[in-house]
Amino acid sequence: GFVHPLAISTMSEMGIDISHNKSKSLDLYLHEPWDLIITVCDKAKESCPIFPGQKSSAHWSFEDPAEFDGSEDEKKAFFAKIAMEIENRIRLLLDLPEDKLSFEDYQREVRRIGLK
Repeated sequence: GFVHPLAISTMSEMGIDISHNKSKSLDLYLHEPWDLIITVCDKAKESCPIFPGQKSSAHWSFEDPAEFDGSEDEKKAFFAKIAMEIENRIRLLLDLPEDKLSFEDYQREVRRIGLK
C-alpha cells in the first residue's frame, strides 16, 4: 500500500505530486470498462489478469527502478531515467491520430511504441 519514496521524489521533480498516492490492488479495476491495458514491467505482464471487455492490450517493458542496485545517487538517476522513458512513450501514445487509425492500426502503433 505504499509508493516508493524515490518514485515520489522523481515525480515531484517532474512537477507531479504523488505523495498522497498509494498502491492499489488490480481487483479494484477488474470490472471497469477498459479500451486499452498497458503493462509496464515484466512482472506485471506475467501476473496481469484478464480484464473482461478490454479491447486492446500492449506491453511496454521497463526495468523496475525499485530493483536497481546502486548508491542513492545512482538509484535517483535510474528512477529519473525510467520516468523519462515512460513520459516519452506516453507522449508518443498521445500523439497518435486515434480518430484516423483503424482499431488494428492503433493497436499495432501502441505496441510499436513499446518497442522504443
